[in-house]
Amino acid sequence: MAKKRKTQKRRPSVKRYAGKTEREWRDSGAEFGKGIDKGSKSFSEGMKRWGEDFGRHMEEHGRKWETVHRKWWYERFGFMGPLLGSIVNIIFLSIGICILNFINSFVLNVFISMLSSFFFTKIYWFFLASLFFGYCNYLSMRHPKGWWLVSPVVNSLNIVFVIWILASIFNLIGTFTSSIAITSFSNFVLVSLLALLSIFIVIGYVFEIVKKIFYLGHRR
Repeated sequence: MAKKRKTQKRRPSVKRYAGKTEREWRDSGAEFGKGIDKGSKSFSEGMKRWGEDFGRHMEEHGRKWETVHRKWWYERFGFMGPLLGSIVNIIFLSIGICILNFINSFVLNVFISMLSSFFFTKIYWFFLASLFFGYCNYLSMRHPKGWWLVSPVVNSLNIVFVIWILASIFNLIGTFTSSIAITSFSNFVLVSLLALLSIFIVIGYVFEIVKKIFYLGHRR
């Protein structure tokens, strides 16, 4: 009997492209993708750190510039510096109101008319606020050591004044758009300004006391 020859199965030929199989190309592509992903992550993190450092630098530079500018202004004009600064601020505000009215003479927008009317009728409040905060800045530079005793009150008044401006503008928006929600919210904020002032003052004094305690404990 003739012996049956054992048939050996031929392995399918592996196709190669540029010296690599499909699997090798897939593996190399995955590794390349991982490398790109890591590189992009490190690049984005580096840009984020650079942005934060740049923002911090610009903030510190702005504060230094503002301090130098105020110091130069008050040293040059002395006690009259805040008064002159307030007059300059009101002049710029008046110019802004005139520009609004000039633009509105072409577009005839009711909201712009309401906004310019608000700033014009309240211009004396802006002058008094500029005068008050200007002299507060002047006194803070003249008496920096004892200024912390009154700084919470002054800072709270400054915050509440800004809130009053924003709430008044939102009130105008609510009236113009006939939005009951915006009008009710802005009226609520305007009525609550005194309560907000009290809260900010308390928080300010708590912050100053904690800062003093931490500073004394750190020195020991």
